[in-house]
Amino acid sequence: MKITCDYWKFEHALGVLYERMGYSVEVTQATGDGGIDLNIFTRPLFWSRRRRHYIVQAKHWEGSVGEPEIRDLYGTLMHVGAAGAILVTSGSFSKKAIAFADGKPIQLIDGDALVVLIKRFRLEDEFCPKQELPSADPFSQVANTEAVRENRSGMLPLLAVVLSCLAVGWLYSIYHDAPKNSEAAPTPPPIPPRETPQQVSTPNPPSVAKTPIPSPMPEPSASADAVPAASPAAQARALHKYPELGNEDSPFHRFFKLRVQRYQIAKPEIFSDPEWPTVLADEVAKVGDGVFRQASPPVRPPKP
Repeated sequence: MKITCDYWKFEHALGVLYERMGYSVEVTQATGDGGIDLNIFTRPLFWSRRRRHYIVQAKHWEGSVGEPEIRDLYGTLMHVGAAGAILVTSGSFSKKAIAFADGKPIQLIDGDALVVLIKRFRLEDEFCPKQELPSADPFSQVANTEAVRENRSGMLPLLAVVLSCLAVGWLYSIYHDAPKNSEAAPTPPPIPPRETPQQVSTPNPPSVAKTPIPSPMPEPSASADAVPAASPAAQARALHKYPELGNEDSPFHRFFKLRVQRYQIAKPEIFSDPEWPTVLADEVAKVGDGVFRQASPPVRPPKP
């Protein structure tokens, strides 16, 4: 598959692609953007309100991108202070460019990886719009237009005859089917409806909406896992029982996030319970009791 859209359409299509991947996208202005074509942000999760910022640079080139372009992008990344940078090209990258980006927060997406993402999210119409090819002979188009007009003008009398025949037939059917007597026929009595047994409606189980958890850096071949979002009441109960979940720097909070990622693969059925935040927090408390949580003060007995 070959990308046939122009440069400006290429930037817009990349914005649509990252929106499909679960990011919030901001398109920069056409001129004076400082080498930044897109600003993408991760969507905050319920245990963290922090949004990570990544800058995206688009290169709609047929050749290869060299080391100077990667070096300029790295300088822009250091100046902006974003979490990482992504360079997307419809061509390829040179060996020096790949070696310079190795070990740095820069992700390189070449034309082959971009085609994989386009097919995965079904964005062929955005990157490869279908264009009708013009005719080689412009006089043939004029001749075809005049022929169509002549055919339409010749069919107008035939269409008028057909419509007049239909109108005459409709009037004849109305006159022929009209009742001869002026008295109206008696209407039959209404048929009572059959008694059906009352059906007991069972309430449908509450459906849990699934929101995608985007990865920090988009991988072309990685599959996006989805975790059901807990209700606000369930989140409030989990935070009330374990206040350490609200502190991102606490070991209990970090161990809880690792437990969520591990259960996405090992036990995905646990997320069908709306109270899964409390369930996972209970398991973390059992495993790390005395290590991840501070010991609660002893409860004094009431005075007699």
